[in-house]
Amino acid sequence: MGGNTQQTPAKDVLRGALAAQMRLIDLAIHALVNGHGVTEHEKLSQAQSVVNTVSLMLQAMGTSIHSLIRLTDELGMSVRDCFGIARSIAETGINVAYIIAGGNHMAEKAQRHALQKGFRDLHRQGEMGGFGFSVLWNGPIPDPKDIPGLQEALAEFSTSKGREKDWTDDNLGARIDCIRKKFGNMTVGISGAAASIYRHSSEILHGSYFGTTYFWTGGVNRPTNREAYDALFFSHFVAAFTAAFFSTHGVLEIIAKEFGQDELKKANNDLFHLVARHCNSGDLDLGVDGLAALPFGWAAYIE
Repeated sequence: MGGNTQQTPAKDVLRGALAAQMRLIDLAIHALVNGHGVTEHEKLSQAQSVVNTVSLMLQAMGTSIHSLIRLTDELGMSVRDCFGIARSIAETGINVAYIIAGGNHMAEKAQRHALQKGFRDLHRQGEMGGFGFSVLWNGPIPDPKDIPGLQEALAEFSTSKGREKDWTDDNLGARIDCIRKKFGNMTVGISGAAASIYRHSSEILHGSYFGTTYFWTGGVNRPTNREAYDALFFSHFVAAFTAAFFSTHGVLEIIAKEFGQDELKKANNDLFHLVARHCNSGDLDLGVDGLAALPFGWAAYIE
């Protein structure tokens, strides 16, 4: 079920906004890696562990934003999968901002966690539902002592009973609070994005009956005609858009602030205000002229 609807102009403008954010993520990565347009050069040079860690995570956010755009070319049942993708964008954004707030110490901790987790994946054993399983890498498994830092990382992320620990002791709320203590009101978008998507995406991802009924009904009565389904699927898309857009906006705002990226700050704010102005007015059909007024040519993504 999918096709052109009366929501198409509004939907495509929001998809255009996401496409613009992909370009802004590229701009942010370029600035972090090459120092282009950065005014805080000393701070950037002293944060190489942060840069090396979050650059890859930012690329992951951009990839998932692209997936949202592709899944909503025609708005239909595929919007169900946008909930999980939007949640991934929101949580990755939280972790990027959390690492920036924690500095090199937190970035290097994330790297050590990834190192030991990758090693553990070479030979996994466990139990699921009363069934034992073992997954073994098809190749030689190196000795941990031959990989610099691996033994220490394995010890750091193991409990006293030998179970693997998460990369941070802070839950999602505590991570957001850490970001807030460093960046203040810049955290509002990140927090709101997580709150807007977390509940329903969890139910859908976990396959609960509530998650299923919420997708088909929006929490009320199941639609009885095509127009009602179109409206429901559009509302689901708006939920996914809200989480993805505002989390990405918040992360880009924090990056621009932390490393003095004035070009990124301006472009990020221009996009935010353009979307906010037309959402508040109810007029989401900006037209090509309105889109082309932005400096990164996002109109091309929705033609």
